[in-house]
Amino acid sequence: MAGSVRGWLATVGLVLLAWAGLPAPGHAEPTDAPVMVGLMANFPPTEIWPADATGPSGLDVDLLAELSRSTGLKFQFRRYDDFTSLMQALQSGQVRLITSIARTEERARSLAFTGPYASVRQGFVGRPDITSVPATPDLSGRRLAMASGHVAESVAQERYPAAQRLSFPRVEDALDAVERNQADFVLEATPTLRALIANRPKSDLAVLRTYDFPEGHLRMATSLRDAALASRLETALQAMDVQRLRLVRA
Repeated sequence: MAGSVRGWLATVGLVLLAWAGLPAPGHAEPTDAPVMVGLMANFPPTEIWPADATGPSGLDVDLLAELSRSTGLKFQFRRYDDFTSLMQALQSGQVRLITSIARTEERARSLAFTGPYASVRQGFVGRPDITSVPATPDLSGRRLAMASGHVAESVAQERYPAAQRLSFPRVEDALDAVERNQADFVLEATPTLRALIANRPKSDLAVLRTYDFPEGHLRMATSLRDAALASRLETALQAMDVQRLRLVRA
């Protein structure tokens, strides 16, 4: 696999996983038209697309370049500021593929997934002088900020029901809320949190605690009507040389 993908993974501490097969698709996959991919504008290190950039970058973009070479598929990209808009675009058919998405039972009712291609730890960000994250794992009475639609919302609902759960359009908005003392913690993928904090040199926010959750597995997804595309990408992912991408978790 190209060095660019290895470099991204090594930099952020993602872990490539064994592939899980998909059921046989219900219809054939057309090969002539480019596949429109929806990407988040600021979900580093997997999806990075500043407003003034000519195009996207990140692990997922590099991985799709590898898949394009191995499958013959052509990919085009559309930029979305938040996950809610991205999901609406997928459901309406404006895009056919999204990446870096966790599989949940609810999402599986309307989406077809590839197997996981990487794993990330989930992390809590807050002010370093707060020490009650390890002391009060239920987060009772604490204000927990999350990006709307992200898997952190379902993780928090299941594991931290006593916390006051606050939703914001983007991870950046959730971090802003902590800096303004409108929330105590942000729950999100640790590599994303570390990258976003690094872009705030004057911030005193820090990663306070990390976890391994099943929802930390990153996948690609299509609508159910486009399951043939997910199946084709899964086959290509299985053929990649995963032994060259063994890494240590962040």
